[in-house]
Amino acid sequence: MSQNQIIKNLQMVSDDLLKLINDDDDSKLFKTVPPIFHYTWLSCNRSFKLYHFLSVLSILKAEAKILSNFEIWFHTDCLPTNSSFWDLLKKLIVNYSKLKKFRLVILDPETSNRESNPNFTVWDRQLANIKHYSDVYRLMVLLKFGGIYLDNDIIQLKSINNFLSAKVPILGEESIISVCNGFIISPSPSLSVAPVSNNRILKKWLFEYKYYSHDENLATEPFSVMKIWALWRQYPKEIQVEHANIIRPFLNLDKYVFREYFDWRNSYNLHFSERLIETKYKGLYEDIEDIQCANNTFGEISRRLLFGNSSFC
Repeated sequence: MSQNQIIKNLQMVSDDLLKLINDDDDSKLFKTVPPIFHYTWLSCNRSFKLYHFLSVLSILKAEAKILSNFEIWFHTDCLPTNSSFWDLLKKLIVNYSKLKKFRLVILDPETSNRESNPNFTVWDRQLANIKHYSDVYRLMVLLKFGGIYLDNDIIQLKSINNFLSAKVPILGEESIISVCNGFIISPSPSLSVAPVSNNRILKKWLFEYKYYSHDENLATEPFSVMKIWALWRQYPKEIQVEHANIIRPFLNLDKYVFREYFDWRNSYNLHFSERLIETKYKGLYEDIEDIQCANNTFGEISRRLLFGNSSFC
């Protein structure tokens, strides 16, 4: 399939989704969780790639039929450049922007970007890298606005409308010692039915950064995924942890994503893992042509998003 054909196909997808969006829909009166999907893009040294594009596209496709008032907020201090997939996304979302579905949240690079501000600190603790800065930033955003934070390598498989009545934050179990912070559902702090106190687990998590330290020899980040696991064990009523339908399969079961298939019909999302794509599977999924014949879960889901069906070539 040529690039022009792909663009034409995606424009048809865009037009079809726009027809489904009804601004007078009752879902505008959201319950406790505002349907705002937050992405962060906090570095100039990254390329906006195929799997990033698929992540945003998956939100548009999964939510348009259910949530007429959903929004996507792209928090960035450095817009992607020299990226065909960012250009493709801009063509796709131009109509959504008019309907206030997609919003760029531009941050001041002098105060946010690690490249220009290597001494960024939280609670007088210097953060080791941009990933840890993102860990902190997402907590601040959710405590301020509520909504749904997701890493830009997560694919939404179906609407999360069922979770929008949550009274406490929702995360997915990652392992026996960790809870994934790459997908967080958080109640709004501004609603009387969901007061700030209902997000107190996120506040406690943020306060834990007063004791922040970094050990490069640790395989698992203690303050991102292990700390929230410990808080969950200590304050189980302040958080809802899903065990089977969010962020599955785990990263160490990547063969079910990139080499085999697994039944994802009951899953709300799937973590493609930027880390794995850029290391273990580097160079295999760089362009749309690479997934047309990919005989695995990654190829199946990607074709479904791009072409409307998952047929193998």
